[in-house]
Amino acid sequence: MEQRKTVFEELMQEKKQAWDKEQKERTQQWKEEDNDRKKTISREEEEYKYTRAINRKKEDDEYQAKKAAQEKELAEKKQSVEKALAEREKLIAGKEQELETLSSQVAAFPATLEKEIAAVHKQVEEQLTTKYQYEKDLFTREMQGETKLLQQTISSLQAKIKEQDSLISALNEKANTAGAQVQTIALKALDSASSLRYSPLTQSERREEKESGK
Repeated sequence: MEQRKTVFEELMQEKKQAWDKEQKERTQQWKEEDNDRKKTISREEEEYKYTRAINRKKEDDEYQAKKAAQEKELAEKKQSVEKALAEREKLIAGKEQELETLSSQVAAFPATLEKEIAAVHKQVEEQLTTKYQYEKDLFTREMQGETKLLQQTISSLQAKIKEQDSLISALNEKANTAGAQVQTIALKALDSASSLRYSPLTQSERREEKESGK
């Protein structure tokens, strides 16, 4: 009986040792699996963060490139419009100077004409007093023709001045329209750049945010 008890105790001791060993091995295995799982999660998080950073940088680079292209296009358009405006202003200034010169000439022309006519009349009368009446009448008709021609010249100059006034008005209107176009282009470019910078999250970003939340 005592021998059986001893055998039983030894058997139980062996089973206990085997169970303890199995528990230790299982605990060690759980620890290793837990460490592996933590390492996998950490690696996946790092890969996710890296991928997300790369995508954000790529999108930011694309935005900056688009912004730079729009700013360049706007600068070129602005420069082109400003150049056209400068040329038009120069043309208008030239036309105004020409108009001013013509106006001065026309304003002084009647007095000059009258003075020249009076001098010619006086000279003619002095000459005709020593010549025949026929020559006097003939010369008078010639003077009347010259007077008529001078009057026609005045009418032509006045018509030209009127034409210059119309041209200057048209050029001023075009210059004002071009200035408004420059302002419209600048506003559109600024609105476009702002909409690109603050656009909603892309589909990939929403998916990444959802996975991160998990």
